[in-house]
Amino acid sequence: MLTHQDLEDMGYFEAFEENKPVNLEDYAEWVENKMITSGDKRFLENTMGLIGETGEFFEKLKKHKRDDTPLDKQGVTLEAGDMFFYFIGLLNHLDIKLTDVIKENMKKANLSIEIGIGINTGEAVIGNMGSDTRFDYSAIGDCVNTAARLESATKEVGKDILIGYSTAIDCKFRLKLLKPIINYLEDHIPNTIFGSTKV
Repeated sequence: MLTHQDLEDMGYFEAFEENKPVNLEDYAEWVENKMITSGDKRFLENTMGLIGETGEFFEKLKKHKRDDTPLDKQGVTLEAGDMFFYFIGLLNHLDIKLTDVIKENMKKANLSIEIGIGINTGEAVIGNMGSDTRFDYSAIGDCVNTAARLESATKEVGKDILIGYSTAIDCKFRLKLLKPIINYLEDHIPNTIFGSTKV
């Protein structure tokens, strides 16, 4: 673990003496200037440093919760800084910009949760099933299996909802006939499927 004196000797605190926002690119450049190794040795140093400092960071949080003691915010802040130092060093070594990492993370976080739904109609056995050791409310039957396969096939066809023929014939919504998906539907199960469309 890097001590406070180690960080001071490295000039870690120099960049933050003035009370002003820290530019991420400037910080990344500052970290790069502190690196004294290169190649595989640099990669190993940054990787092991990140792993070690992450452990130190969570060790302080664990002590806070386990021993029910006041949170050492200064200590946690320093450990977080150590983690960030090695993290940025590793990104620099891999030629990955922190700004790109942040942009991609924000883009991913804004994505909506996508789920697939398979709908089918038919006879099934429904109710509480199992034994004293394993008891569950479930549905069993060919129509249930087909619905499960339709749900799995939503990714392949790029539709949120797939509807089996037995349901579609009595459906009053506007549907789109899709091509059969042999990979997901067994030969003995009717593979005429429909996808939902916007009305």
